[in-house]
Amino acid sequence: MPNAEKLHVRMLRACHRSYHIETLADGSHEWSTQPTIIGRNPQAGLPRDLALVGIIPEGILVCCRGTQPPTLSSGPEFVSSWFDWTNNVEAAADSGHRFPGQVHKGFADAALDLWRDEGIDLGIKAGLERLIKLKPGATIYITGHSKGGALANLIASLVLGLGIASDHLAIAPGPVEVVTFAAARPGGAEFRNALNGKVKVTRYEVRTDIVPKLPPGGEVPAFVKNLLSQANVSLADSVIDFQPVGNLVSDEGQFLAALRDAASNILRDSQPIERLAVPHDIKPNSLYDKLERSRA
Repeated sequence: MPNAEKLHVRMLRACHRSYHIETLADGSHEWSTQPTIIGRNPQAGLPRDLALVGIIPEGILVCCRGTQPPTLSSGPEFVSSWFDWTNNVEAAADSGHRFPGQVHKGFADAALDLWRDEGIDLGIKAGLERLIKLKPGATIYITGHSKGGALANLIASLVLGLGIASDHLAIAPGPVEVVTFAAARPGGAEFRNALNGKVKVTRYEVRTDIVPKLPPGGEVPAFVKNLLSQANVSLADSVIDFQPVGNLVSDEGQFLAALRDAASNILRDSQPIERLAVPHDIKPNSLYDKLERSRA
């Protein structure tokens, strides 16, 4: 049985690596062999949605990349980043029976695009079927950060066969486990309950990170909903029931400790921009990295 803490650290590293796929060829990645890169919805030559599928020592890993960081450049990176952010705010509920209950339409579309083949380009489904044949009965671990965490939960439901029949795997999968970092909320209570009842989901959150609280659920005051509406965020009252999925792992003290560290570093070397921790980041020495390593 794999060491859960070390496995989760591996998954966090994979999430970080998914934002820097150019480093996958250096031989130091988290997989046993170089993973398959699945990209969809290209904008200016760069994929808006991306997933990695491969073999790790503990089994099979699917890693969904999160939202690309915003950039002020005028090149392809800006175009791809802009389209990724517009996909995030497409929060109207999708109730087309592609997933259990109502889910975020933008996330649902992205998950299905990654899951399905696109012409000769194989999707996650085909990649998993190939790897399951190589490692029958192996546990399938699914992870993601930010938007990628929401996609990880949606992909898990597809692996489990909770969607429409045409999306079911052609070969029976082994056990499934989901670990997310700063995951956005993928859907409502019905989706949450369906997934929680079928698979172990662990979600890591730094409490000062706002992304895991989005899209908002019914606990959000009416005036906040009105502000979101005025900002052209498509959330109808009848569908604002977005819920987090899985068992929470969090440590409120991590942020305060990081602020103290940042303050001492600023006084010592006068590099505040590089030293200040961003609550949503997952790079080495970030708050999520420290939260994960504190448990290992």
